[in-house]
Amino acid sequence: MAIAKFKSTVSDMWRERILTGAAQGFAEKGFNKSTTKQIAAAAGVGEGTIYNYFKNKRELLYALLEEISSEPIKNIHVNNPQTEPAEFLKLIIEDRVQFIQSYGNLFSSIIAEVFVDPELREELYTKIFKPSYTLLEKYLENQIKLGTIRSVNPMIIGNGFIGAVLLNNLFMHLEQDQNTEKISQDEITEELITWFMSGLKIK
Repeated sequence: MAIAKFKSTVSDMWRERILTGAAQGFAEKGFNKSTTKQIAAAAGVGEGTIYNYFKNKRELLYALLEEISSEPIKNIHVNNPQTEPAEFLKLIIEDRVQFIQSYGNLFSSIIAEVFVDPELREELYTKIFKPSYTLLEKYLENQIKLGTIRSVNPMIIGNGFIGAVLLNNLFMHLEQDQNTEKISQDEITEELITWFMSGLKIK
């Protein structure tokens, strides 16, 4: 039993090292231009070791997306089911900001390729975007029933909010516009919440 547990621990360790190497490789060179040889070098393993855990580079990418995707979002729903709207939106923003800070380079490199890769586009939507959209839609539906906010289309509002959060913070992360240096994260959060709450409030 102890031997089996040790083998499992070692296996998990190697798998995590490979995923870390893949994240570095994809972030630096993009999915199509990175090679398993480069990923192996970044992970500190032999190239053949990668194929002990993943069939190919695409399976490796999908495993990476699974790893970084939706657990924090699920925790928001479980731990804060009755949070009032403005505070709930703040929790969503904080979660997605943390995501961009941790995986912004990887995320931006994948975004560049989803327009020509339908399979990757579907995987990115399912793993990264859909959990956020679905959570916010369900929350808005419940708040409408409670009479806390006006009647809106939860899908449109949810998509708009998550999109605004991700794009604002991705642009800040990429540092392409010097004007973003003058804007704090707190200001982005406050403006987005004020914007959406103004539109959601009952007249």
